[in-house]
Amino acid sequence: MLRKRSAETTPAWRAALIQYIAAHPDRPLKARALAREIGVPNDAYAEYRALVRDMLEEGALVLGPGRTLRLPETADTFRGVFRANRRGFGFIECPGRPDVFVPRHATGNALDGDTVEARQLRGRRRDDAPRAQIVRVVERAPTNWVGVLERLGPHWIVRPHGKAPAPVVHIADPTAKGARPGELVVVEPIDTRLNARSVRGVIVERLGPPTKTRVKTTAVARRFGLPTEFSEEVRTAAHACVAAFDPKDRRGREDLTNLLTITIDPPDARDFDDAISIAPREGGLVELGVHIADVSAFVRPGSPLDEEARRRGNSTYFPGHVVPMLPEVLSNGLCSLQPGEPRLTKSAFIVYDRQANVVDTRLANSVIRSRARLTYDEVTSFLEGKGTKPPARGYDFPFAA
Repeated sequence: MLRKRSAETTPAWRAALIQYIAAHPDRPLKARALAREIGVPNDAYAEYRALVRDMLEEGALVLGPGRTLRLPETADTFRGVFRANRRGFGFIECPGRPDVFVPRHATGNALDGDTVEARQLRGRRRDDAPRAQIVRVVERAPTNWVGVLERLGPHWIVRPHGKAPAPVVHIADPTAKGARPGELVVVEPIDTRLNARSVRGVIVERLGPPTKTRVKTTAVARRFGLPTEFSEEVRTAAHACVAAFDPKDRRGREDLTNLLTITIDPPDARDFDDAISIAPREGGLVELGVHIADVSAFVRPGSPLDEEARRRGNSTYFPGHVVPMLPEVLSNGLCSLQPGEPRLTKSAFIVYDRQANVVDTRLANSVIRSRARLTYDEVTSFLEGKGTKPPARGYDFPFAA
């Protein structure tokens, strides 16, 4: 019975001691008074005293005047983001210094992604790397977890899915959102005070059977907090860009719509953001043009579209679908170099001699009209002499041979 209590309560007492002392620096207490404050039962006091001795030996606590318990001097404390490992330990990411290892017994009630305050521990790991003790959680990460709904005796839990460093979550109402046993669900923690490896939570979304590809990819999106919807403000701004676009307005841009340009992408590509052109120049020179969709023509600094793109950082591609950085009327529309459509681009021109030496370069704001949407297989087959000209659509590629 004692062993079971130790495994379940000792980490909670450790975290509670550190948090209470940190929150009351001007009210130092002795060990017994602290035991009452954090709710240690009388019949568990011997176990609690053993914990206090361990923490004193580790340097997690120090004795103050009158044998009161204090935290070490705050000069050794620092803040960072805690990254948990499923085996219980973790690391603290802190700008300007290497990641700091946090042993399993020193994580307190910190959860993956939390901003924490930590203190350097005495001694180092065998590899001479520093170790730290988490003193308190400064700010909880806005995290929902993904897991599998399971029955454990009379109780219901959500067990972490995959390799996610999330705790087991105890669920009071397993029928919420219509979830079934064995299905993936998204849970929101409602109580993380006791133990960071076991918390209470509620089901906020039912994803479905983990064997389905779309369910798997949605689970990944939820786990990493990928936004899958755009706000009304962002959608409105994107549609305003479409309404304002005049394909005939080419002021300040080179008109390259008569230049032979093509895109080359995988057969299942969903958007086309770059194109190339090859043109002869006098003296046996060749000019390669690389044309990139000019997203900046539509996304102005500080605009709702700009802020949303900064928040997302990139488009995320999954099997069968994509979570775009910009609304699809832009990412798959005006900013996609679709065949036959005039598109605003940034162009880089590189001139080569017959030995492939670069002899000249230049940049330009431009307008292009892609002639063909080719695939890597088509172009490779042609270059290896295994097929006809890749377009096979009436376009001439003078340098392809």
